[in-house]
Amino acid sequence: MAHGLLESANQNEELEDIGSRYFQELGSRSFFQDFEVYAGIWITCKMHDLVHDLALSLTQNEFLAITSSTTHISHNVRHLLFPNFTSLPQDLSTLLQGLDRVRTAIIQSDEKSPSSQSNLDSYLLRFQYLRMLDLAHSKLEISLDWIGALKHLRYLRIFFCKKLPNSICKLYNLQTLLLCEGIEELPSDIRYLINLRVLQFSTKQKCLPMNGIGCLTSLRFLGIAICENLEHLFEDMQGLKHLRTLVIYGCKSLISLPQSMKYLTALEILAIGNCENLNLTWEEKGKSDKHLAQFNLQKLTLAKLPKLNITSLQHLEIKNCDELSERCEREKGEDWSKIAHIPKLVINGSDIDSLVD
Repeated sequence: MAHGLLESANQNEELEDIGSRYFQELGSRSFFQDFEVYAGIWITCKMHDLVHDLALSLTQNEFLAITSSTTHISHNVRHLLFPNFTSLPQDLSTLLQGLDRVRTAIIQSDEKSPSSQSNLDSYLLRFQYLRMLDLAHSKLEISLDWIGALKHLRYLRIFFCKKLPNSICKLYNLQTLLLCEGIEELPSDIRYLINLRVLQFSTKQKCLPMNGIGCLTSLRFLGIAICENLEHLFEDMQGLKHLRTLVIYGCKSLISLPQSMKYLTALEILAIGNCENLNLTWEEKGKSDKHLAQFNLQKLTLAKLPKLNITSLQHLEIKNCDELSERCEREKGEDWSKIAHIPKLVINGSDIDSLVD
């Protein structure tokens, strides 16, 4: 998606669905192998060595891994990998001149080096047409004050970054933003990332402000993970009309879900795990009675949560919820009648034949 390689005759087809179809087709032809699925959402796989060699031969001079022994870089190179950013050729600055076609930069480093951190800024600013920047496997602590200059960036993954500069919100073409480790807080102008489709983050904030994430109307996937201080989500979720997947994991202080979640009409997958203090009941304003949160979903995954009654699902998976598992026991549990219609039911790793004969 970041490189504009997803095409379809159907203009209304979602980019994510096109990519999924591509992925499944390649998998069926053994291009990928050793698939593993996590929480029914994330998929990892490997590529056979022979297929990998074939891919490299077809790309010819488009891909290059830069090491200390690199002596020449073709001007046709589009994808650069720095497998160890603390071990680079001494004349790298000269080698990088004229590389206007670079679209991908992947930076890896197991060590911290102040000199390498300062050089990284100047190197990356040379790639003005960069589409994808992956810093997730680098321990270099960088300021990213310059990130707003990469106007064409569509994919950004960062690991070691305590504070994001507000200039990141100038990346109007950004489609995917993955923040893999807890930052102090999200940028105040994040609402300006109008083309953002995928957002995953961890933050030390206690609450997420209004007029922020709720303004990202292009979002299809939202992941909120390992936010130990987070007590409340943003209340203006009604703006996320296209959100299809919502993952909330490891938010141990989270108290409740916003009532505006009921307006997520496009939501297909909701996964919540390790949120031990989460109360899944809502109290409508002006009313004294409470009711359980209900969503029109295709798949719901719960782990280590309070009890919940559940309706209108195609796939239900329950893990590490002893009381809920007991209530959903086939033909015996008090909530069995409420889930008997669900075609796919998994409780503590076991498939349950939930369809009534």
